[in-house]
Amino acid sequence: MSSAGGNQGIGFAIPINQARNVMDQILKNGKVVRGWLGVSIQDVTPAIAKAFKVPETSGALVSDVDSKGPSANSGIK
Repeated sequence: MSSAGGNQGIGFAIPINQARNVMDQILKNGKVVRGWLGVSIQDVTPAIAKAFKVPETSGALVSDVDSKGPSANSGIK
């Protein structure tokens, strides 16, 4: 425990490649730019798999498409 009382025993780590990418983007663009698909997804549960008549419960279901997003612009419905 910290003698100053500020340590709660919580820590985290960031892979150096990700930290370097974020730093480079901030220096170049003034902000971090990330990919965006414009979709909402959800897990394929056993009930969803049964409703869609698919044999597996792995993967994801596109449950919504942002009408102004890149996915909608490329034809995903």
